[in-house]
Amino acid sequence: MGYRGRGRRQYDNGGNRRGGHRDRHHPYGQGSGQNYHKRKQQRRYSPEREEDNTQDRLRGLIIKIGDKITADLQSNLLKMRNILETDYDNYSTMIEETLQACVSELSVKAPIYGALIGLLNSHNVDGGSNLAKLMDALSRHFSKLVIDEDWTRVKIMLRFYGEAVNNNVISPSDYCELLADFLTPLANANEYRPLCDTMVYLVLSSLPWCGKTLAERASAEFSSLLATIDSYMGKRQTTDLSTPSVFKEEYQDLLLHMWQSIQALRSKGWEDLKVLVRPHKWFIEENQGASQHKLPKVDGQGLESTTKFIQPLPILKIFTEEDGKTTRSLPDHDSLEYFLLHDMIADTSLLFESNRKESAKFLINIATGCPASIFTKPDDGDDYGMSLWVFAELLMETLMSQMLHLPKPCCPTVYFPALMIELVRLDKEEFPRALGRTVKTLFDRLPTMDVACIERLWTWFAMHLSNFGFQWDWAAWESALTKDPMHPQVCFMRETLEKEIRLSYFDRIKNSLPSDLATSLLPSQAPAPQFAYADKAHELHDAATKVVQALKNKVAVDDVQAILNSIKQDLATKGYTAGKQDAVAQELFIQCLLLVGCKSFSHVLNVIERYIDVLRLFNQSSDGKVRTMEVIAAFWKQNSQFLAILVDKFLNYRIVDPTSVVVWVFDSALMHNPSRAFIWDILKSTLDKVVSRVDQVEAKLDSFKDVHQENQTQRMGQPETEESRAMAQQELDTLHIVESSLNTVRQERQEVFLTMHRKFESSLQTLLASAPAENLEDDWTRWWINGRFKEMQRLYPS
Repeated sequence: MGYRGRGRRQYDNGGNRRGGHRDRHHPYGQGSGQNYHKRKQQRRYSPEREEDNTQDRLRGLIIKIGDKITADLQSNLLKMRNILETDYDNYSTMIEETLQACVSELSVKAPIYGALIGLLNSHNVDGGSNLAKLMDALSRHFSKLVIDEDWTRVKIMLRFYGEAVNNNVISPSDYCELLADFLTPLANANEYRPLCDTMVYLVLSSLPWCGKTLAERASAEFSSLLATIDSYMGKRQTTDLSTPSVFKEEYQDLLLHMWQSIQALRSKGWEDLKVLVRPHKWFIEENQGASQHKLPKVDGQGLESTTKFIQPLPILKIFTEEDGKTTRSLPDHDSLEYFLLHDMIADTSLLFESNRKESAKFLINIATGCPASIFTKPDDGDDYGMSLWVFAELLMETLMSQMLHLPKPCCPTVYFPALMIELVRLDKEEFPRALGRTVKTLFDRLPTMDVACIERLWTWFAMHLSNFGFQWDWAAWESALTKDPMHPQVCFMRETLEKEIRLSYFDRIKNSLPSDLATSLLPSQAPAPQFAYADKAHELHDAATKVVQALKNKVAVDDVQAILNSIKQDLATKGYTAGKQDAVAQELFIQCLLLVGCKSFSHVLNVIERYIDVLRLFNQSSDGKVRTMEVIAAFWKQNSQFLAILVDKFLNYRIVDPTSVVVWVFDSALMHNPSRAFIWDILKSTLDKVVSRVDQVEAKLDSFKDVHQENQTQRMGQPETEESRAMAQQELDTLHIVESSLNTVRQERQEVFLTMHRKFESSLQTLLASAPAENLEDDWTRWWINGRFKEMQRLYPS
């Protein structure tokens, strides 16, 4: 929330906590407050504390009004109006800031705050001066949101303004004019489509709240508005069906769907939707003669410079019948009711991402903030009421839509298990049941799911299980073990368990599984280094022991190099060629170095830094760098987490380069099992580094150019001196150095991505040529590689 004091813990001079989320009287505090008056008498009176408590109570009342739609809501709104009228002069700043946050973040409560503003307006206390101040504050807030391109909050606030129209606070004609301003970019035939789609989405998403009022009281302006949208949608080409979706053949043009839904609603006379409360109908007579207020102006032409865009969140249909129809526990997936609930949940989850407790609380409040007759809890059996929906299932579908959104999740993946912990605490019966059904349904549909989404799903699932004691009915999935080892269901279980081991330890996870599943999916022993020369029978065991001892004793680099030269001489006497000698010595040295540093990351970093000159000597060629990657992978083949971290460190030290990592990833041994997540995690991490380096150097160059330009301007106003000429030349030299560095990193980026694309194409062509045509659908090796290829194209489009 954007109001003052949210989340802060304040303390008075006596060390007593006040304010913040956990204060007894803060709207987000905990506890019932039953003993408040007793405790208050026991404390020394403090005017400051009393003032803070009064503000906190008032803030809490504003936020909580309409949390539950009950028979008392009408009288509560009237009481709230009286409170605000009484306290506005004393707490005007707090009231304005709180309402600014509420009307731009609590989408489900737009009708409540619209009705409250209408009541304040109808009372017209002090000639309406206080309400005029409040409306001005809201207008300033709205204008700032538009300037900041914060379209999610703009969308929610447009709905509030629509409710203000219903309550006669705003003229319907003025509101239509505001919406028309947002549609200004549509007049330009060459305007960027994401911008136009964003503006149409903002307008369409507000109409279910106020369409009927606009049609009745501003018919001409409203019809013109809809005609503008109709013209744009008629010219707009249908989105390419290759647009990524979670499941095959499930893509839907949601903006077109929304427009069709609005047209259907219009044909029905803008009938009330049962998901929206209509408190303005209680106060029609009171609001009739009230004065109306002006809306903020939006520069329609200025919108054309917008760089941020939003679009409706795709709908992930999880709870469906065998024929594909929506289950009775949810509104039809294609209905406007589902779309609006889905949209409100998505907005709430996104806006409160920074505080999972607030997010969970406001998500649950969406159900209680809708008419009481639409949501219920399921009975003990499997039957649901014909007209009642299960909110937890709707909530799970929306959260999964956000987490599995392509090309990237709407929020970091770690946010979703953290949020779901809080949702389970708030709803211990319904939500866990819906979550379990979601996982089981998605598990059954894994073969048709996008590869990137499968990876996100097992990452989330492992984190989720770690929050609940790693308890799951694994036995229900044992039948999947009979399938191909690279079948998505088998891989999902294996990768989930590997991530669980990272979050816990090997024996605990092994003991939580049925024996058959543990034997099939887990290694025989806990992750540990694989030292190639541990066997005393190995011909290089003694040589490796000597190198290990030297590294442990921290001998000088020259002494280590002398030992390695001695080993190469011994190999030469056995007939090894010079190239083979270097390769064997390199493998032996790196294995020994990793063994000495395997106790911890600090150990391995210390030994790398101590002998980095030896490492660089072995890695002067591209073959040497790829060989280093192979040695690291062999040493840590049982611990992919350590492997990924070490590759990252070797890249940072420039011992290996990104191209060598790409070549190693597509080595035939690794491509034999492309379902392993760690391979692609390392590749994506490497590509991110390459892209980041270019971005950093570009930013550095831009900064130096700005400084040089500023200094040049200053120098032009002063007499030229030898010192000023030297300074200018020094700046130019620095610019040339940075430009040269930029060319280098750009060339590296081009080489890395070109190598990756060639390797992908080569791998897919080889698999396609070797696989029988009739078995292409069951070729899981090709399926995984092709899925990863699509993922890389989405993540790195240029």
